[in-house]
Amino acid sequence: MLSEAFEALTDAPNDDDLFPFLQGHAASLGYVDVHFAVFDRLDDPTNAQRVIQTTLPRAYRVAYHAARFNRDDPTLRRAAVQQTPFGWYDCPELDQARALRRGRKPVARRMLDLAAAYGFVDGMVVPTHIVGADNIRQVGMVSLYRRVPGCPDLPCWFRFLCQMLHEQAVPCPAAAGSTRADPVLNDRVRHCLHWAARGKSRSEIAVILGVSHATVDSYVRDALDGLDAVNTTQAVARAIRGGLIFP
Repeated sequence: MLSEAFEALTDAPNDDDLFPFLQGHAASLGYVDVHFAVFDRLDDPTNAQRVIQTTLPRAYRVAYHAARFNRDDPTLRRAAVQQTPFGWYDCPELDQARALRRGRKPVARRMLDLAAAYGFVDGMVVPTHIVGADNIRQVGMVSLYRRVPGCPDLPCWFRFLCQMLHEQAVPCPAAAGSTRADPVLNDRVRHCLHWAARGKSRSEIAVILGVSHATVDSYVRDALDGLDAVNTTQAVARAIRGGLIFP
């Protein structure tokens, strides 16, 4: 599954092919709808969301924005500052709101009620972060929706799918006149990224490569610097796209 996913990603020529590919894998994990958006302003992600691609019903999206839920949606704020996937109920506001049955309903409860009206009872969010030339930064999020409670853990390769979708569909704009040389990574750094792509932790990579944890940390820093990446997920995504590693 992992090798097949990366092979298909490497061959995908544009975002029109990549989004359905990601959607298919999401469906295989039990998620019925996928929504991909980016934030043009990091200081206020709730009011600067730009939808790129989605399978959500239009009526649901219209109702969501008509109620101005985007101003208080805790998943938007969390995606702007967190780099790892999280579930709806990892957000305290939503976790507390789902237990409310009587009295005045807070915004979070009304958000859940709207989602439930369209059959959505749970979901996951995969933040995607891009850092380009001159530290220009952009945050995106892939939201996954379920019709049954509980969210299965996302395999590591699915995070790379989401990151690649962002990389390919909305490249981070470089500053005017700036240039970026093709990245050059030594063999050790590429080996480190290879194992990171397969879901290995830094401690596990240290054992595999026969080096210290501090040395692996150094390899990761070199990868981030060489690929202008904000985190290991983005570094792996860029390395695969650039043909630097072949998971």
